[in-house]
Amino acid sequence: NDDITRAEFVKMIACLDGVDVSAITTCRFKDVADNDFFAPYIEWAAQNGIVLGYSDDQFGPYDTISREQMATIVCRYAEYAGILLGNSVEAANFTDASCISDYAAGCVKALQQAGVICGILNDDGSFCYAPQDPATRDQACKILSLI
Repeated sequence: NDDITRAEFVKMIACLDGVDVSAITTCRFKDVADNDFFAPYIEWAAQNGIVLGYSDDQFGPYDTISREQMATIVCRYAEYAGILLGNSVEAANFTDASCISDYAAGCVKALQQAGVICGILNDDGSFCYAPQDPATRDQACKILSLI
């Protein structure tokens, strides 16, 4: 149930994909040292449009990944890997939908309608998404197991 960092999540995706990063020796982000264990995975993800970073040279590897950031990265990974997300689940009306950042809204919706995410149950039976809340390791594992 621990929170997961941005670097850890990107490495999980790379391992899921089975990428060989042995030829990657540098990383474009200045806040990622080339000898960090996660550096080649982040660079692989950046090379393939899976991550963009906070800016061209800042990634925030030790920052906890938010739920909306995780959804966005998973959506980009699915596109990269040629994974077609279905839309068999009726669109949810998350009670906090207005809090989802514009860059992530489409990905949250796509993953929800594909049945990959469902949100968090509120006391009244409705669901919220909690987009800025930290993602946890168990949430990351669940999402990656469903794409």
